[in-house]
Amino acid sequence: MQDHLRDTSRYTYTLDLGEPLRDSQGRLLEPIQNFYETRRGYCVQFATAMIMMARAQGIPARMAIGFLPGQLSGEHYVVRASDAHAWPELYFQGYGWLRFEPTPGARAGTPPPYAVLGAGSGATGGGRQVTESGSRGASTGRPVPTTTEATAAPVPQQQGFLASLGALFTLRNVVLVVAVLVGLLAAFAMPITAWLLRWRRRRRAVTQRDLIEVEWDDLTSHLGDLGIGTPEGVTLRQLRERYVVSGHLDEANATAMRRVTATLEKSRYDRPERTTPQEASQLHDDIRSIRRQVGRTRAWQARARSFFWPEAGVSFWRSLPGRRLPRRR
Repeated sequence: MQDHLRDTSRYTYTLDLGEPLRDSQGRLLEPIQNFYETRRGYCVQFATAMIMMARAQGIPARMAIGFLPGQLSGEHYVVRASDAHAWPELYFQGYGWLRFEPTPGARAGTPPPYAVLGAGSGATGGGRQVTESGSRGASTGRPVPTTTEATAAPVPQQQGFLASLGALFTLRNVVLVVAVLVGLLAAFAMPITAWLLRWRRRRRAVTQRDLIEVEWDDLTSHLGDLGIGTPEGVTLRQLRERYVVSGHLDEANATAMRRVTATLEKSRYDRPERTTPQEASQLHDDIRSIRRQVGRTRAWQARARSFFWPEAGVSFWRSLPGRRLPRRR
């Protein structure tokens, strides 16, 4: 690959890339395809071409960016912006990242000895030669890397994992995650509050009568969130018929609603021991079926409002300042 790209009979080193080529439909060619067609470019094009060729053969490859040694001036080398250079590095198991020089011409220098066929320099220690070129590049004619990426020789999988981990824990990502969590907490604050209030009332229920009242209050609150309010001054049976008609209950759920109100009347006006646990369990199942039936008859906006903005949770937060002030006094 290196010898092919350094062949000056095939490729021309130039900083002038000319006008970009277009395909038959008038679209600009991809940069790598444009380079393949024109065979003209500088270090970036040559390095990219070798990287893509190596990856196509299953060889891990990356681009390193640094500077050429520059010009000797007295006892020092003068490195200018025009000495900026790019070259490919290929990874070989047991040797690490090895530098190559596909860019032709004196502007790029000579390839490393291990990359030249028949140079008599074995590949053993090649990684060390590349690493040492970072500090002795001025005297050996090799490019001097500007970052540790060009000189280090980690395992590609480890480097990719660390880079991904570093990109994950950037300040922007952390702020974004915190904002998302705060948004989710704000969106679900009212539903969680309403659920906690119902759970606390059930925990405090001592008798079957108390539990039945909690279930009934939960039902009327949920139906109110769905738009079926409870008018003032109506009897329990009048309210039952309102729920049946306004909730568009079918025959099975209308019967379930009548069982619920009958159990509630028995709990309120009969002797406490007459209310059995089986009736309380049946009431719970009936209420769950009624809630599902009424929910299916409501518009999605009403269902979303009842879930994210339940009146029980809203009332709790609205009354919180007033309930805390007397305690402080």
